Amino acid sequence: HYDIEMPDISKIVLRKTLGATLEYNWGSGKVFSYAFYKPENQIRANAEAYYDLSTEEVRVTARPIVNHHAAIGASVHQKVGSLRLITGVDVIDPNARLGKDFDLLQEKKSTFDSEYFKIEPHYDRESYYHAQAILDRFYYSFSFNYIQLLSSNERNSDDLYSETVKFKRALGGQFNISITDSWSMMFDLKYDLDRLDNIAKGETKYQINSNMILGFGLEMIKAPDETSYWSPYRTNDTVYTSFGYHF
Repeated sequence: HYDIEMPDISKIVLRKTLGATLEYNWGSGKVFSYAFYKPENQIRANAEAYYDLSTEEVRVTARPIVNHHAAIGASVHQKVGSLRLITGVDVIDPNARLGKDFDLLQEKKSTFDSEYFKIEPHYDRESYYHAQAILDRFYYSFSFNYIQLLSSNERNSDDLYSETVKFKRALGGQFNISITDSWSMMFDLKYDLDRLDNIAKGETKYQINSNMILGFGLEMIKAPDETSYWSPYRTNDTVYTSFGYHF
């Protein structure tokens, strides 16, 4: 049985952010770096639990909170003819603390463990290396992408409130082509070399006139690993349509 302690809306919306970027350019490339301390883009749920002997029920009290995190990264961009090359490192640390305004350390320690289930919110730092090659021509474009998790990730599907990383060591490619001035198509494929997850997506769009655009697409997800981020979504193969109107 769950009870939720709803926070004041002001404690969710009114949150501070601090950040800075630094960039150095040369003729055909640049070095870009950033550092931000900001709220996460999702609500965390911490919890406490106990077993009520009188009713033989497990009582769980959930507390939605906003957690701040630090995002730090640097990348190198180089253009070679029509080809753009990008490589860099990103670090996301949800345990970062900056001043008393952001002190949530005690809230982060709400855990519960029994022989039946576990409530243990995870606040793990994640580090990634990424590389990208983009070929951009007038009628078509192609991008080849690679991302690798540099930090450890030991979460498993038995932990409540646990969410694993989306990709561990993955390749991706996207191809866009304009068949006519009004008709375009896009193909996108992502494949995780460690978990064997793959996500395939195809989409076509038709510009009816200067104001209206119609789209049709298909997305398929395969995730054989039960601990994968994508395993809950593997039955979500989707056929979709879209319509846009530009005023």
